[in-house]
Amino acid sequence: MSAATRVTLTDHQRTVVYRIYLYLPTAESTHARLTELTERLVATEQCTTSIVLSDSQAMVTVDVTFDSLEELADIGAALSESLAQDPDLISALLGAPWGGSVDTWQYPRTLWQDQFVYREHIDKSSVDTLWQTNAQYAEWRLIELADAPAETERARMEKRLAQIALNEQRLIWEYLPRSSYWVYAVAPENTPWTKETLVPWGQQRVLEAVHSVYRWRSVALTALLAGACLGTMVVVTLLVRRKRLR
Repeated sequence: MSAATRVTLTDHQRTVVYRIYLYLPTAESTHARLTELTERLVATEQCTTSIVLSDSQAMVTVDVTFDSLEELADIGAALSESLAQDPDLISALLGAPWGGSVDTWQYPRTLWQDQFVYREHIDKSSVDTLWQTNAQYAEWRLIELADAPAETERARMEKRLAQIALNEQRLIWEYLPRSSYWVYAVAPENTPWTKETLVPWGQQRVLEAVHSVYRWRSVALTALLAGACLGTMVVVTLLVRRKRLR
């Protein structure tokens, strides 16, 4: 099992697309859990969801619209609270993009340029905590199974098969952090420019982006005015000197 999540933010919309690659023996239960959680999220205002399931993967899309960063924060908190009612690794994966905070999304302007400034705090530690709990449980089950008595040939065979299955599950859990990631993309509506940032498993960090577009006509006009002023000063200086020499 692994997960690749793309989080896209525009001026008034956040879209999260989760691609979850399934572990075949638990695919059916994962399907059911994802369907349940997706239906739960729909109850949040200004949130729409869709889900596409197959034997090998699941794709969940969550769209949220908002008018301000404060409203986005409120919606994110509501989604996080809904998913935290009965936490497990799947709910933590779905909740991870909604636990941070977008602090800055602005378009400052100066005489010579238009800027876009973005800043967001993200925290994936809750996913890592739940993963560690599940990984430790698999280890404990292997230890318990190794110590369990098996007096008949049939019991020994069943024990061996169970150990193989649990060991496979443990290896998959160990691989999960290395094969899962988030991609955060910002796409301001006032410019065709976009930026993507890869976020590995369990990170806490600040994402930042600054993009500047120069208004070259203003730059050129300022340069012409500056040149005209300089030229005028030179002429005036020369005239004053000539007058003094007389």
